[in-house]
Amino acid sequence: MATLHVRNVPAELHASVRELAARDRRSLNAQIVVLLEQAVQLRRSGDEAMAALERIRAVRLRDRGAGADQVVAWLRDDRDR
Repeated sequence: MATLHVRNVPAELHASVRELAARDRRSLNAQIVVLLEQAVQLRRSGDEAMAALERIRAVRLRDRGAGADQVVAWLRDDRDR
């Protein structure tokens, strides 16, 4: 397993992570690993969501105007329910 050293951590951040570790009954090191894992997963999820949005935008630009009347009709039907 790799070792990671972090320097110049602001005192408030250190205290917050220490409090989280105590609350979750983890060591400071274990808490930092959990927080890093969560941050990476969140970033990956965000990147995947952004990629999906870009694909949707590309399709919308490509198909601009195609079937717009049908979409409007669906929206109106949905609002009338």
